Amino acid sequence: MPRQLSLVTGEGASPPSAPESSRRGGGSEGKPPHPIKTVLIVEDNAFNLKLLDDLLQAAGYTTFKATDGERALELALEFRPDAILLDIGLPDMSGVDVAKAIRNNEHLRTIPVIAVTAYATPEDEAIIRHAGCDEYVAKPISAPELLRLVRRHANFKLVGHEGERGGS
Repeated sequence: MPRQLSLVTGEGASPPSAPESSRRGGGSEGKPPHPIKTVLIVEDNAFNLKLLDDLLQAAGYTTFKATDGERALELALEFRPDAILLDIGLPDMSGVDVAKAIRNNEHLRTIPVIAVTAYATPEDEAIIRHAGCDEYVAKPISAPELLRLVRRHANFKLVGHEGERGGS
């Protein structure tokens, strides 16, 4: 049975500030091909942010971290990550609005977005996918499944315009 990660789904205190970029060396199975791939993690819960960051770094990814939607959009524009993990319940703006802003920005629209959320109804999934998320993962997540999705999207960055994106 795949290992499940129990991400916190409730609202908590403000997360402590974490470094915005992390990179860990060392050999590990499942490491992305060179050059190192980057993932922007957008998560307002400090525990979940650390868990996702540790998981991705252990798999060889460089990460950038944001705890709100506005900062996520700033970092996405600055670093153009290979993939974005996006929590939907953010403090300043909805992750749905962040996904829409990404899809409406000519410099960001081809970046794959993976929603990682506690919003788990079929209606929620439809809204999230309609906003432009390429994948949808409900919490608690399966670590192997999340890494498989990140690897697939980060290693094969989308090209072209929105009309050429698969699944949208």
